[in-house]
Amino acid sequence: MASGEGESAELSRKNAEDREFALHLASGVHLWLEQIDMIIQKYSRHWRIDRIAKTELSILRLGVYEMLHEPDIPLKVSINEAVELSKEFGDEQSFPFINGILDAVARAVEHGEFGIHKEF
Repeated sequence: MASGEGESAELSRKNAEDREFALHLASGVHLWLEQIDMIIQKYSRHWRIDRIAKTELSILRLGVYEMLHEPDIPLKVSINEAVELSKEFGDEQSFPFINGILDAVARAVEHGEFGIHKEF
């Protein structure tokens, strides 16, 4: 097998793994949406969930899901990934907003508020 063919096969395998993981995360968010939205509402002071822009809300939902239901993903990783997504897809006010909410949720998780405990 030529070098290019091996690289192509590896890339194809990684793409399939990435798609599978993305589907897993999206399915998890969908499954836990009511719980996730209640948590976002609790920590988004002065913002009703229906007033949060869809991009930011989607990023928040993903971050909260990871914090609560993906034990292998550290809290800081969930926050950092969400902030990076918000910088890429949101506006200049997105990342401080998302960082603030997810930081508060992470601290609550660290203190066992949701029946789970992860280190921050």
